[in-house]
Amino acid sequence: MPFTGVIEISSMTGTQEMNGNHLVMLPRYDVPESPWFDRPEAEVAAEFLSALRRVRPDIEQNVERYFVHRAKHVQALWIQEPPRNQGPRRTADGRVWSVNAEMAGRDTLNNNAIVQVANAAAREIAASIAPAESAAVIVRGR
Repeated sequence: MPFTGVIEISSMTGTQEMNGNHLVMLPRYDVPESPWFDRPEAEVAAEFLSALRRVRPDIEQNVERYFVHRAKHVQALWIQEPPRNQGPRRTADGRVWSVNAEMAGRDTLNNNAIVQVANAAAREIAASIAPAESAAVIVRGR
């Protein structure tokens, strides 16, 4: 596949904001020197839709519009020594948490890295707000 994922964005907002349509992103992360950045929009779209047809054979009949966006630099700048605490941070009063792509450290900002950051943060946040009496441990007998 020429893209690195199939991300259905409208699941976050609901389709009502798009007149019942779905917004799907097909990302492709590449080095700035890649010839992909010079290819015509119609050529890129045709190749992506052709590949997507393997998953969804009727894709052409279901596409209302497509857009090709290009950005040569989408990755955060890496610092020499990233902070040791990569977990979520909270304000002094403990009511607001900060979770962001910086916490992926020196990993790429792909879907898997960001989902791992989000899952780890969710576990830490849930553990911090769960009442102590609701904790349970299952131990197998010997």
